[in-house]
Amino acid sequence: NLNDFRYGVHPDTLRKRYNVTDHVGHVANSSQATAQFLKQYYSPADLKEFMHHFGKGFPHLTEISKEVGPNTGKTGLEANLDVQYIMSLGANISTTFWSTGGLHEGQEPFLEWLLDLSNT
Repeated sequence: NLNDFRYGVHPDTLRKRYNVTDHVGHVANSSQATAQFLKQYYSPADLKEFMHHFGKGFPHLTEISKEVGPNTGKTGLEANLDVQYIMSLGANISTTFWSTGGLHEGQEPFLEWLLDLSNT
């Protein structure tokens, strides 16, 4: 039962720790983003379930507002957690998910992402 969940770091813990318990986004042009590399993708279904369980104490969005780059392939733990936690701490704020497809010489294509970002 998630109501009895007392251990670990979840949104309520962080919202209290950083004193944002009563704060949610309300300005129309506010936005935030997370970037993922190395074939990390998030799961929209996991985000909805996460917010269903952990987002009861504050207004929040349950979907990414914009995806830039691919979000296909195997869901990555890091990508999932990044999306879930940025959207629970920056609650009710439009969120963009940036990703880069594949690798460049076996490494993350960081330069490709920077170029894409500079062209927006």
